[in-house]
Amino acid sequence: MKRFSIIELFKDVVKSNVEYIDYNSITIDSRDVKEGSIFFAFKGAKTDGHLYIDQALSKGAVCCVITDGNYYDINKPIVLVKDTLSAMKELGRWNLNQYKGKKIVITGSVGKTSTKAILSLVLSQKLKIYEAFKNFNNELGVSIVTSNMDLDAQYAIFEIGTNNPGEIKSLAEFLKPDVGIVTGVGHSHIGRFGSIKEITKEKLSISEGVKKGGVLWINDGVDTSDYKFPEGIVIKKFGFSKDSDIYIEELNVEKDLNFIVNFNNFKYCFKINHPFSHFAINALPAIAIAFENQFHYEEIYRGLDKFVPVEGRGEIIRTNNKIIINDTYNAGFEAVLSAVENLSRIDATKKIAILGEMAEIDGFEEKLYPRLKKEVEKRKDIHFYLVGESFEDFNSLENVFYFKDKSDLINAGILKGDGVYLVKASRSKRFEELVEYLKKGEDNAI
Repeated sequence: MKRFSIIELFKDVVKSNVEYIDYNSITIDSRDVKEGSIFFAFKGAKTDGHLYIDQALSKGAVCCVITDGNYYDINKPIVLVKDTLSAMKELGRWNLNQYKGKKIVITGSVGKTSTKAILSLVLSQKLKIYEAFKNFNNELGVSIVTSNMDLDAQYAIFEIGTNNPGEIKSLAEFLKPDVGIVTGVGHSHIGRFGSIKEITKEKLSISEGVKKGGVLWINDGVDTSDYKFPEGIVIKKFGFSKDSDIYIEELNVEKDLNFIVNFNNFKYCFKINHPFSHFAINALPAIAIAFENQFHYEEIYRGLDKFVPVEGRGEIIRTNNKIIINDTYNAGFEAVLSAVENLSRIDATKKIAILGEMAEIDGFEEKLYPRLKKEVEKRKDIHFYLVGESFEDFNSLENVFYFKDKSDLINAGILKGDGVYLVKASRSKRFEELVEYLKKGEDNAI
């Protein structure tokens, strides 16, 4: 258990009947409370965490941190503060100050979560790792995962994202990584930033938080020419360029990824149990960091061999007659292009791409949909089932079936038979319903 003083740690305590807290974990969801948890009550759009104080205490919470004085009870272990998020952030900062291991922080337009997962799998072959759970990568999420840190871990791995300018720099300065990673830059949130150049600037601002003497790994596809990095950090590149510090020399896609990596002029063969090539790119920082920590080749190979994409991020589902690629979490422009390209590389007689409308491109639809249309048109080996009014103009293409919504696609009765089915959409479109429909197969016949 970790122990801290309420008054010394929380800066805006209104009143408290608790002086010290010994805790194991924190949560903002009363359903996740365990013995030794601190429950932070937030008022949200749909519910109010204060309504679940008694439930949290009954499940073993050692304390509840609240902002609504109407729920303060002198007979219960409750701390009333002015701002719950601020209090949680202070707890996260306290943990970071206590932590003696090294920190890796990942950002980028795509691939953050899979890069984090690969790093954790590889490094855990030899070291004790704390991996920030879920995709908690904004101010609230980072406060949660730092408050839950395992202080005994030798490496702690985090991801950070952005919706608005300045967020990456702020989160990076809060975390102070020993190693930063930029997975790539794309059009995600371009409506808020206005240009790829500004998005690049935002992603590279992670460098402002990297410790002096630390390392920043950057995908070699990112244009860094206009960015002035702070002094005292080492910039390294990864990707396909032979000028990079680690790069892929050869990549073969069959059922799995087999690729040859060049690091320090030595060549190594690796395998990932998935046909999507971007996972090989995402693995490069993990391979380099592991070798720099004196890992053996076999240890790194074993870690990569254990990688399986999480649900909705390229998860592969096999039925009697179908291979379903569940990629329903993200549908940014680059992510869609990459998924289609990867599907094209798969050796299969029948390939179907079920695509929902792209996300996070507000104001750039007229520019990006025509570019996607050209990509769809040249992929003659793929049948495209496109769902959403933004695709109406695609209907003239011979390899496209257009549907206004998911119900129209289901009612068309064409989601049958064998083949490889890519289902790609953003979370808001709930295309996991189509994945479930495909899994049931012929039982769904109308």
